[in-house]
Parts: sequence; C-alpha cells; structure tokens
Amino acid sequence: MADTKFVIARAINGITLNGREYVCDEKDEPILFDSEDLALAFLKERGVDDPEDFGIDILEEESSNFETALV
Repeated sequence: MADTKFVIARAINGITLNGREYVCDEKDEPILFDSEDLALAFLKERGVDDPEDFGIDILEEESSNFETALV
C-alpha cells in the first residue's frame, strides 16, 4: 500500500463551486508532500502561518482531483 501524500489547495476565487486550485511545481504538477506537517512548513516558509485565514486546505492526494494550478 502506498504512503499517503498531501497537497495544498484552495477554492478558485474563494468560491467552492468553482473547484480547487493547487500549489504546483515548475512543470505545473501539484506538489506532493509526505505529511501535513511538511505542507504546513512549506506554507509557513512563504509567510502563511494560518492557512485557514487564506482559505487554504491541506488535503490527502487521493481526495483531490487536480483542476488548476495555484502557484
């Protein structure tokens, strides 16, 4: 069984009906994190101390279907 990976996502334009956009790498692929803590550390390094203040969620990869790049 594969290890669970995590992604950073938010609702497009803050509207949940619009789907989600994801933090992506230079190849426009969603960045996969080995843990929620690593995803949170990634955000904190970029000045986001509380993701909820920005409407950002850290989700399990399998619960996400990638639509749009965020970064």
